[in-house]
Amino acid sequence: MAHFSSLLLCFAVFTSLASLSFAACPDFFNAAKVSDFGLSKSTYAAGETLEGSFILANSLDYPLPESVLTLQVARRSAAGFGSDVVGEFALDETFQLAPKASKRISFARNLPQGLPPGEYAVQAFMHSGEFNTGGSTLIEDSSPGATYFTLTDEKPNYAFIDRSSILLSGEPYNPININSLIEQEPGTNISLEFNISNNGAAGDVSLAYKLYVWDAVKHAWLERLLFAGSIPQDSALAGRISSANAIRGSSQLAMSANETRHISFPIGALPSGAYMFDAQLSKGNGRSLLLVRIPVRGGLSGIRFAGVLPFPLIAERPAKVSTCFSVITELGTSSPTSGSPVNAEVRLLLASGTAANGTPVYEDSRVLSLTPAPSDAVFDFTPQEGAGELTLRLMLLTPGGTLMDVSELHYAADNLEQPNVLAVESSVRAGKVTYRISLADAKGQPLAGRVAVTLMDKDNKTVNSLISKITGKMSGEFAAPAGGYVISVRESTYGLAATNANSTPYVLQAPPTTPPAQPPKPPQGPLSSISPFALLFAGVLAVALIALTLYTIKMFKRKPQ
Repeated sequence: MAHFSSLLLCFAVFTSLASLSFAACPDFFNAAKVSDFGLSKSTYAAGETLEGSFILANSLDYPLPESVLTLQVARRSAAGFGSDVVGEFALDETFQLAPKASKRISFARNLPQGLPPGEYAVQAFMHSGEFNTGGSTLIEDSSPGATYFTLTDEKPNYAFIDRSSILLSGEPYNPININSLIEQEPGTNISLEFNISNNGAAGDVSLAYKLYVWDAVKHAWLERLLFAGSIPQDSALAGRISSANAIRGSSQLAMSANETRHISFPIGALPSGAYMFDAQLSKGNGRSLLLVRIPVRGGLSGIRFAGVLPFPLIAERPAKVSTCFSVITELGTSSPTSGSPVNAEVRLLLASGTAANGTPVYEDSRVLSLTPAPSDAVFDFTPQEGAGELTLRLMLLTPGGTLMDVSELHYAADNLEQPNVLAVESSVRAGKVTYRISLADAKGQPLAGRVAVTLMDKDNKTVNSLISKITGKMSGEFAAPAGGYVISVRESTYGLAATNANSTPYVLQAPPTTPPAQPPKPPQGPLSSISPFALLFAGVLAVALIALTLYTIKMFKRKPQ
């Protein structure tokens, strides 16, 4: 048996490759970005309700359809051997994120009674369809976002899986060090062993276990496709699903106080593929979870991501389907790019509408040489008609026609979370910076939120700031710094940011003053400076006065004696 899985090594380095373009493929693993992750308080007692929220954003230029969030609650191990996962739950809501779109996710779950006191983490993970787009629950510290709290419990009474005791087919397995991954040989009997400990009073504990193809989310996805007929019942992929489903069960164990017991699972031989063993130990309503990757050697490839751009499709406008694949079990030697390539045929069908009644928009097939490192393939086409509802189906086969993997995604524009828009404008006048902020959805409708506005000088030193509620629009002003400024706005409800700057050097001048009112001065200067209208009026008035004088004299002379 050999060590050092190239596939999981690729996953481990994905988090350092998020700045690469999508063509490099690792971006999909970090598509989901989490920010403003917080809890209602920093310390909880066992049995209380854990409440929190965070902002989830799609960092890709591709929409993320049919997405689900999974949260893990884990206790930091005092032994320094990873974390004991005491809870894992998926949020009920399924959502779709448009490129660069974000939304706030809120959650509330009761913490079990009897948990050990200590420091805990809440970690978020995301799947889009069957693809890992926000870390992997299998790999510690691969979460795109986490927050922490302290738990108090006066009566701890719990059972846990000792992660330092794991043996996979007799070899030590370290869940926090992927270099210890053991690739199994085809046809060999696989076994899994570990210790469980009961801390506190004597009592019954329950141990449940399941085996999945790849992971729980992908396995459930494949089962749906098998039931719908997208995966033939007699295919090798259906056989892998069936083999995994055969490895599941549960047992009740009576344990004395503070007892430690060795547990062994004979799994047997598995078809070539990548599997995940999920064990859950329960005492009362407390949990201890363990995930173990089991790769079985063989030249198989898997679909890691697929995306359509643009969506919705626009008639006569160029579009593309971008895909990522990798060899799921091939062994590497010293780097994630080493290992034998696997030839695979990709068959692509893009249809408008649903899988049941869709009309083909684009079809293609291609033979690829895939390596353990994720490999990309881009399919370019120009649709003849627009489409706001799409089904993307990918099939991955060996050159001999053996079905290795299937993916089917549904895109619906009506359910797509569009990016909200935060904008800021500003101007400087008379020693003041006046700013105007707008917050709206993709259709231009006003949104309610909360913004932090910061004014910085030309050296990016904060000069002034404020926090305010906003509904649609708001405006205000700051005293302007000399030489230039930057207005930075951050919106906390939707996780948006915007800036506006005037870095043109300027010297502030005192605002103009209004002189006191003065009585009007009589016109001065020569007559020519008087307007023609004034001259005409003066002439008419003079003639009228002369005529009135002459008439008065005449009437006086006619007066009888």
